[in-house]
Formats: sequence, C-alpha cells, structure tokens
Amino acid sequence: MRLEFIELPFLSLGTSGKIRTGSGFNSSDFTTEGVPLIKIGNIKNNLIDINDCSFISENKKKINLTKEDDLLIAMRGATSGKLGIVSSQFADCFYVGSIGNLGKINEKLIYRPFIKYIEQQLYDILKTEAKGTATPMVSIGMLEKFKLIIPKTKEQQEYLFELLESRKRQVGKLSTELTHQLTLVKKLRQQLLQDAVQGRFDFAQGPEEDEPASELLKKIKAALRQAQGTKKIKELPPIKPEEIPFEIPENWVWCRLGEIITLISGQDLTPSEYSDKDNFGLPYVTGASNLDKGNVILNRWTNNPKSIAIESDLLLTCKGSGVGKMAILKEKKVHIARQIMALRSSFIPNEFLKTFLELQVENFRGKAKSLIPGIDRDIVLTLTFPLPPLAEQHRIVQKLDELMQYCNEMEASIKQSQAQNEKLLQQVLREALRK
Repeated sequence: MRLEFIELPFLSLGTSGKIRTGSGFNSSDFTTEGVPLIKIGNIKNNLIDINDCSFISENKKKINLTKEDDLLIAMRGATSGKLGIVSSQFADCFYVGSIGNLGKINEKLIYRPFIKYIEQQLYDILKTEAKGTATPMVSIGMLEKFKLIIPKTKEQQEYLFELLESRKRQVGKLSTELTHQLTLVKKLRQQLLQDAVQGRFDFAQGPEEDEPASELLKKIKAALRQAQGTKKIKELPPIKPEEIPFEIPENWVWCRLGEIITLISGQDLTPSEYSDKDNFGLPYVTGASNLDKGNVILNRWTNNPKSIAIESDLLLTCKGSGVGKMAILKEKKVHIARQIMALRSSFIPNEFLKTFLELQVENFRGKAKSLIPGIDRDIVLTLTFPLPPLAEQHRIVQKLDELMQYCNEMEASIKQSQAQNEKLLQQVLREALRK
C-alpha cells in the first residue's frame, strides 16, 4: 500500500478540539473508597489502569470527570506525552491537574491502536521542546501548536501499524536470540574455568616434561615452614576421598588451599585513623566497593596500617553483599579492612589461584553466615585445591587468558548487535513517519 502523510494538529486527536486539565484536591478530599482518582501512573500501555489508585470522597463536586473513550495525556514528569484511552469501566473518574483531557478520541481520523505510535512521535517532539528543563512538562499552549505527521487515512494507519508490529516481533525474536547467545557465552566462560582447574587443556608440551606437583607441594610446605619460623603452623585435616570432586591428571596433586598460601585477614580502622587525602600514608581498601572488574579502586589512606597486603596478593571480599569479588593487587602495599582477605603465594601464579576461586564464588555465598553474609578463614584454608606442576600452571593461565579474550570479543559483538537491534524499531518508525 502506498502511504500518504498529512500534518495533523495535535488537538484533532480528540473530538472536543481543546484540552481540559484535571482538578486539584486537598488532603481532606481523599478517602479509602469513593470516586477513583486517575494519576499519571495510572496511564499504562495507552489505557487507564486504576487497580492501584487513590479515591476522592463522593461528596466532592463532580466536575471534570472522565467519559468513555476520552483521550488523556500526561503533562508533567519524565513520562510527559504518555497517552491513554478511557474504557467504559473507568468512566466517571476524577483526574489530577497534571493530566490533560482531549475529549473522546477522534475515530473518524484515527485508527485507535495507532495511538501507540502517535505517542512515540509525541515523545520525540517533547524531548526537543523540553531539552534542558529539570522537570519535563507540557503546557496547553505547547500542545495547541504541535503538528503530528500521520498516514492520511485510517486504512493507511492500520497498514502501517501492522507493518510496525510485525517488525517489532522480528526485533523481539532477534533480541531473544541475542540474549540466549550471551547466556551461552557465560556458560562457556564457566566451562573454560572448570576445564582449566581440572587439567583438561591439551598442550604440545607433554606432562612428562614437568616436575610433578607432589614435588612442588613439598617445596611450598618447606618454604612456608621456614617463613613461619618458630610460630606454630595450624594443622589442616587430611583430605577425605568424599571431598575430591573430580579426577585430575596423574602429575597433579590434591591439597588444602591453606597448605600452599599465606592468608592475611583484614582489620578495620577508626575514622580518626584514615583519610580521603592521597598524601596520608598507605591506601586503605575497605571492601567490595574498592574492587571493580579485577581492579583495586583507591579512595582512602592511612598512616596507621596494621593488616598489610602487598603487590601481587589476591584480594578476596569475605564479608558483605560483595562476597567473592576479587582483584590482584598492583599497589606496593595497602591496608585491608575486615571485609577483605589477602591470599599470598610465591609458588602459585595468582591468576591460576583466582581462576580456581572464581569457581568457588557460589559455594562461598552459600556458606556465608548470618544476616550480613561472610566467610571465615577456615572455609578458605580448608578448600580442596587441585595443584598442577608449576610450568603447567603458567601454560593454563596463558591459554585461559587467550580463550577469555575470545569470549570478551564475542560478548562485545553480541552487545553491539543488541544495541543496534534496540535502535532498529525506532529508526523504522521515524523513517515511516518522515514526510
């Protein structure tokens, strides 16, 4: 069908040719039942919904009541321009002063469902008119000047409506598919992490060329004993067969995480012991809000550090809503608060340690105790850890980094397609309504 477009004065949408605004009410006018009061929030999907509304006393003088098929417009706030048609069940209602009433919808000129796309055109006009204002509002004078561009006949409006709805369904299907693809990428990331810690990556260099992990474990234990000096090392319970969650390669070994790391618990400071001035000593990392996408955000400092994490330590959020958030420290030294633990190992690449712990995040949250979620030292120290040979750890980290970069690129491409998809329908509408 060939479409012809006309300029239609906005007021022609209603049969009255003018706009009446609603009434103002005093607090004494409101009751728990009586005459429903339509507010802007009751205009939904081009209809009126008063399931959640206020009521005005029956004794209030009944002027400016709605009638069946009245066309209402929101004239104040973020949704200025929203349109709604009054159905028979919501006739004889009051409406607030921030709503305008154009009278009965002019069905000689307007195909009723097409109001949906007239509303979108109105939004675009109002965005331009209200640009820079703190609270968007529409005056009667503005509406009297508005000209809409619409198909000339109701038949053409119906045709364009069906065309746009069809395109919208296509866009919706594509959006669903893109969301599904993002879910698949997320699952792929999780599977890659799982494969990494289970020794499922294939490398050209054979495992027979690596020193067995059992020898590495001996060296780590000896180094930790030496570092502890005369301090007594807490004995960790032996690993029971039922604690082993999966099989690992022959040259790997199971151990407790506490056997291969040093765990530093954080300590809170009083307000007098820290400042937001960057010339005030060491950075002070207080919690999950300081860890963002693997980076450490610095916004407080202290001259009285007590629990110190050092460069390359793996910081782990152990308390609060951000339990499980992690970042590898790049600063030389920082003080950490009680919400943070620092995991330190001279023998295990922290990227591999982080990979393992990322698989434990949901487990951590499940074990988090009390109303304020938290995990204690014992939960971390007694984790069963699949220890590979050191050389293989480095190969795994490099391979995983390459694969995760591939996932990042896929995710970015899908999100770009989503953004383009969301713009598509609006572009089609604007093109359709362009003279």
